[in-house]
Amino acid sequence: MRLSILVLVALLALPVLAAAQVQTFRREVRQIMGSAQSLDDARAAAIAKAKRDALEEAGTWFESLSEVKSYALAKDDVTALASGIVQTRVIEEQRFVAGDTFGIRVVAEVRVDNAGLAERIRAFLADRQRLAEANANTKREKQLLEQLSALERRIAVMENITEAEKAALRGDVQTNTRQLTARDWYDKGHALGDGQGGYTDPEQAASNYSEAIRLDSTFVEAYNNRGVVYLHHGQPERAIQDFDQALRLDPNYAQAYGNRGSAYDELKQHERAIQDHGQAIRLGLNAAAVYSNRGISYNNMRQYERAIADFDQAIRLDPNNLIPYRNRGNAHQGRGQPAQAYRDWRKACQLGDQATCDWLLQNPE
Repeated sequence: MRLSILVLVALLALPVLAAAQVQTFRREVRQIMGSAQSLDDARAAAIAKAKRDALEEAGTWFESLSEVKSYALAKDDVTALASGIVQTRVIEEQRFVAGDTFGIRVVAEVRVDNAGLAERIRAFLADRQRLAEANANTKREKQLLEQLSALERRIAVMENITEAEKAALRGDVQTNTRQLTARDWYDKGHALGDGQGGYTDPEQAASNYSEAIRLDSTFVEAYNNRGVVYLHHGQPERAIQDFDQALRLDPNYAQAYGNRGSAYDELKQHERAIQDHGQAIRLGLNAAAVYSNRGISYNNMRQYERAIADFDQAIRLDPNNLIPYRNRGNAHQGRGQPAQAYRDWRKACQLGDQATCDWLLQNPE
């Protein structure tokens, strides 16, 4: 078998997902251009605020779903969940005049397709790596918006400060604008994800992440995600360069270790892959994917007992993930245990692994 890598009723009942429904959340922001801001600065601020407001409204709706309620998530986790499985887009932009200054009106929209949403929620929450990444992203965006609020308070009393302080304030505003704009490009790259670790348009996704990096050279997640684009589309060497840079910026970034491990495995550098997956786990990345991927590296080195132990843990963390079942079957076969191998392959088939189903039809036990 081929190895596979993971990267209503009344009575106040909780809402449940109905088929063929689309929930839409729209929020409008009108941003006045402050005296230390350019129109581009005001635009970046308005887009960030409108997208945040629409996403938070969507998060409140997510929080009311029985499919989410059962997980007892903190509010920040719910927002991270929403950001991880839906896209927020700007649908209207319009400049306006307000007295003797200018402003910009922005409308952002989140559309949630209920078709398959319960399964997308389950898969996302089962993937600790994706949840950790989404939490890191929402935390960073929250920090940038808090910085923006502090800058706007300083702009409001700008006439009371010195010219040197005004110049410093303008510089801070421009830095914040670049970082917020970088977040917007990052979101555009993320929106091209296919939900399986790959991208529907990898070239455009890499370009979007590159623009985010150009605007903010310290954007750790952008390096990591561009590396994932390269990894899943046949460029493991370029992927490693990006994971290396992410780790230079943040030596404790567990996701980059896990992803670099998968890239090393693609290059058949299995020992280095095992080291990186192990470091990701030591840094707290208790995700099914990282155990499954380290198990693959052990399989490739014919260390089948260790591989099976990792696949066991991956299955405990995500029992509906077909990949560790398929690969644990391969490890059992390597150990000369065909009965256990076929048991796992049948389970992978039951979970929807069509390739394994086809193989079993051609190779009955």
